[in-house]
This record gives sequence, C-alpha cells and structure tokens, in this order.
Amino acid sequence: MDKINFRFLFIISAILGVFLILYGEWQDTHMEVRYTDVDYLVFSDAAALMASGKSPYERSTYRYSPLIAALLLPNSFLHHMWGKFLFSASDLLVGLLIHTILKLRGVPEKLCTSSLMVWLFNPFTFTIGTRGNCEPIVCAVILWIILCLMNDQLVQAAFWNFLTSIFTWRGLVFGFVSGSIFFILTGLCFYFYGWDFLDEALLYHLTRTDPRHNFSIYFYHIYLHYEQEFSSLEKLISFLPQFIVQLALIFRFAYDLPFCFFVQTLTFVAFNKVITAQYFVWFFCLLPLILPWSNMKLT
Repeated sequence: MDKINFRFLFIISAILGVFLILYGEWQDTHMEVRYTDVDYLVFSDAAALMASGKSPYERSTYRYSPLIAALLLPNSFLHHMWGKFLFSASDLLVGLLIHTILKLRGVPEKLCTSSLMVWLFNPFTFTIGTRGNCEPIVCAVILWIILCLMNDQLVQAAFWNFLTSIFTWRGLVFGFVSGSIFFILTGLCFYFYGWDFLDEALLYHLTRTDPRHNFSIYFYHIYLHYEQEFSSLEKLISFLPQFIVQLALIFRFAYDLPFCFFVQTLTFVAFNKVITAQYFVWFFCLLPLILPWSNMKLT
C-alpha cells in the first residue's frame, strides 16, 4: 500500500505539472499578467542565439551558465515549452532523490511519504518549474551529490562540484576533483564565449545590487542609495557575514550532511545581498531531509 501511495503521489504531481504548464500557455495568451517567468524568455532567447551559432550573451540580461542555454536548445527546433517540461521533470527527480535519501537514512515509508509531500505539493515549489525557472535542476544536482556521498561515491559527488571538508585525505581528493571540474568547465566556457561569460555569469554576481523584487536584509540600504555608485569594497564586504556564518556551520554540523546542507543553504540565502523568490527553493528541497527528526509543527 505504501508503494502504491508513493507512485500515486508522483503520478498526481506529474499531472499537476502538465496542467500548470498548459494553463500557463492559456494565461500568457489571454491575460495581461503572464504566468511564465521572465527568466524563461531570457533562457529561450539565449538558446535560440546558441542554436544559430551565436553567443547566448548577446541576449541582454542573460547572466547564467551557457549550460542552461544548451539544455534549452530544443526550445528552438522542437517546442518552446520544452524547457518547462524539463524543469518540471526535474521537480519529480528531486522528489525521487528525497525519497531515496530518506530510505537510506532508515526513515519509515509512511514518514518518507509525508516528508516528500512537502516538496511535491508545495505551491511555491511546483510553480517555480512550471513557470520556466531552472532552480529544480540545481536542486536535483545538490540532492544527487548528497546521495553519492551517502553511498561513498566520493569522486562522482566531487564531479558534480560541491565543496565539503578538506581536512582529511578524502576531503582533499574531493576538493581536488571538484575544483578541477569547476576550472575545466569555466575554462571551456571562457574559450567559447570569452570575457562576456566571465562578466555576466560569474563576476556580475559578486557586485550585483538590485533595488527590485529583493527580500535581502540589505534591500532597504540598496534601495535608498541605488543612485549612488557603490565601491567594489562595499559590494564585496557584504559577503563577510555570509562567509563567517558558513564557516561556523561547517565546523558545528559537518557530521550530519543533510542538516548541514540545509542550514548552510538557509543562511547563505538569508545573508545574501540579493534574494529573489526562487532562492527559497534552494533550501526547500533540503527541508524534507530533516523533517523526520524535527519537532516543528504547523500549528
């Protein structure tokens, strides 16, 4: 019965995702306020440029990895909703990984199912993918890394580019492989797209200030002084509290990887100088991993 319930949840979640994608097409056509996230339009335009042999960074405001545009290449020759279905499928993959990790941690099936519902049927999370935001792919990669580490697949986990403790031999191997993959991919992207890639996809985010749709603790200060030019030091110093908190959490909670990932991600978002709605998804995908050991109540 539990297995049937588990499959049933996925079937209902998949149907809901398809319905929302199709509904989004209708709303975009018939209503003034669009359902589709503006980022999806940016992704699609960048993918179209890449498909025609041009740089995705010719699309203004495309400040992401070229890999996102590459994943959405079928938008140009298959169907413009391809990316939405890809991101929604990643939602389901996140659910599968959550269930697998909880089972590996010895959580009873009934509790696994209830924890899984926090992700699959959270109105905030399932609308992110169907509106065309790529965060579910990021969440799936993070959970896959946790699963690899739990299965003692150190090199495979490092391949997917996560940093963990480097104060052991295994940590040094992990750091070396992870760092190598990062620099190889960065070097390849730089080879194809040059400084446009470095400026838009990486360096821009170090000095970014955003006076709109921003939940950051720095928002009001940025809003009041947006017309004023901030120095590079002012833009970078905001990372200091973030770095200190992250370091403290590593030393305190590294023994419990899922919980450490959760509190690190939560505080990373909380102390970031720019926060938009989709940032919350980063820790929402980790929340079900700690719920079986939590005393939190809804009332």
